[in-house]
Amino acid sequence: MKKPIIGLSLLALAFAPAAHAQASSTSTGCIVPEQAEQLIATLKQRNDQLREMSEKMRAMEAEVAAARSATGQIEASRKAITIAADKNRELRELGDAIIADYEKLGLGKKMAASEPLTGLYRVRLENKLQEFSDQVAALGFYPERDAVPGAAPAPVTP
Repeated sequence: MKKPIIGLSLLALAFAPAAHAQASSTSTGCIVPEQAEQLIATLKQRNDQLREMSEKMRAMEAEVAAARSATGQIEASRKAITIAADKNRELRELGDAIIADYEKLGLGKKMAASEPLTGLYRVRLENKLQEFSDQVAALGFYPERDAVPGAAPAPVTP
């Protein structure tokens, strides 16, 4: 919207002296060489001003585009930090659960875990350890997977 207004105002400035000179020349019937040279000089000056303004406008448009890009990057970074903080909180809760589970482990359970004949309790402990390991892997923060909207989660290998 602003481009036509600027263009029209510059055109009006460029042609105002020309219109004035033409009006004065119509009363006499022709343009004298000095008036023609003055009109040409005025038009050259106005063209130079128009060229400068258009260059400034292009530079400002580039700055606006760069600012918009930076704003998008800042928003993506804020989202990544929020996601990382949430994952960190969940990992902390999982760590507390692991510590609580370990504190419940008494002497009898430790002996059952080292029992060589059947090793059933050892298998249960290993399964619980694998479950905790899977939860930690799932709660890890991976910016490529978590911060980019619509990105598919990375496959988890057992």
